[in-house]
Order: sequence, then C-alpha cells, then structure tokens
Amino acid sequence: MSKTIRTIKYGAIYTLILLAILVLGAITFMAKEANAASYSPYSEPVIIKESTSIPDNPIPSVTVISPDSGNLGGGAKTVTITGSGFVPGSVARLNGADRQTTFIDRSHLLIYLNASDMYGASGKYITVWNSGPGGGFSNSVLFTINGYVAPAAATSGARTNNTTSNTNSAVKGASTSNTNTSTNETNDSYGDLTSNALLGSNSFMPSGLIQWLLLAIFILIIFILGRKFYGKDKYQEKPLKHA
Repeated sequence: MSKTIRTIKYGAIYTLILLAILVLGAITFMAKEANAASYSPYSEPVIIKESTSIPDNPIPSVTVISPDSGNLGGGAKTVTITGSGFVPGSVARLNGADRQTTFIDRSHLLIYLNASDMYGASGKYITVWNSGPGGGFSNSVLFTINGYVAPAAATSGARTNNTTSNTNSAVKGASTSNTNTSTNETNDSYGDLTSNALLGSNSFMPSGLIQWLLLAIFILIIFILGRKFYGKDKYQEKPLKHA
C-alpha cells in the first residue's frame, strides 16, 4: 500500500514537471509568434547615408549674344547670352571683368553692361565662367561698339602711314595754297607799283615815269618850235652888216 502511494506521488511530481515544461514552451512559442506577427520593416527608422560626392560643373559654351552691338555712349545695356552648360553660379564677364549676371536656365543668362562699357575700344569680348569643381571658361563672343573712331596714335602699320601721308598732304596743300595766295597778292602789289611808276596815278600832276617823259618831250617840242619861229623873226629884223 505504501509502495503504491509512493509511486503515485512520484508520478504526480513528474507529471507536474512535464506540464510545467509544456506550459513554458507554449508561452515562449506564443511570444515569438506575437513578436513575429507585430514586426514590420517600416516600424523602425530607415537611415539613408547621403553621398558626399558633388557632380562637377560643366564647362560653359556661348553660342550667340543679343544684341551683339551698341552705340558709342549709348548708356547701360542688358545682353542675353545663349549657349549651354550654364549653372546658377555662372558669372558673365566683359573683357575679363565680372558683370552683374542673372541665371535664367541652363541655356540662357543675362549680363548687365554699365554705361562706361559703351566707351573705349571698338569691340569687347563677353565670356562665361563656372566655378569648381569642374567648370571653367567659355569661348568669347565679340560685342561691337558702333561709332568708335580710333585715334591716330592707336593705329599701326599701313593705316598709320596712310593717315600720316594724308595729314602731310593736307598740310602741304594748305601751305601751298596759302603760299600761292600770298604770291599772287605780292605779284598784284608789284604790278600795281610798276603800273603806278610807269603810268602814274589818277591825279592832275604827272607822277609816273611815262607821264614825266611825255611832259618833257612836249616841253621840248614847244621850245624847239618857239625858238624856230621866234628866231626866224629876229633874224629877219636884224640888218645885215656889209663889209
């Protein structure tokens, strides 16, 4: 009897241990299933690593500018630059000097030219510059200033020689003309003096050489005629002496 009770007692203990193991296993399994069911890939924050590499800026290129010319002293002007490779940081330049620039899109920029830019040389060059990384300078396009006249000192070569030759010709022509005029006036003066010396002036008394000669001849003729007639009468009145 005691042996049977002992067997039942141990059997109950084993049964309780087995039940405990089963219960713990079931609880653990259910917990894992619950965790698996509640897991979502969107439940945790996603960390995205930003790329540290920055793309290089392109090298700009200028195709055309509009307008491509301006009048000398025409005041400030806005020029549209058409091309490619423009970025918001692009800078337009005039003869290498930065000018106020407005970015429109990757193909268009606006450059603002000052009033002082409308003076100086007959042509100035517009370029575009992109900063790094990459970037660089574009090709240059000529902006013409109409009405510019180059000074003589700024010209060179054949043009300088032609200008000098023309200037000398003009000066020589002017000098020759003045000399001729002075010579003509001098000749006229000499002619008047000679005419006055020979013919005399318009006065009652003789003043020219010819007038004096004519007067002397006239007096001589009168003297000869008077002596001829007067001498003849005196000769006839005087008695002849007889020997």
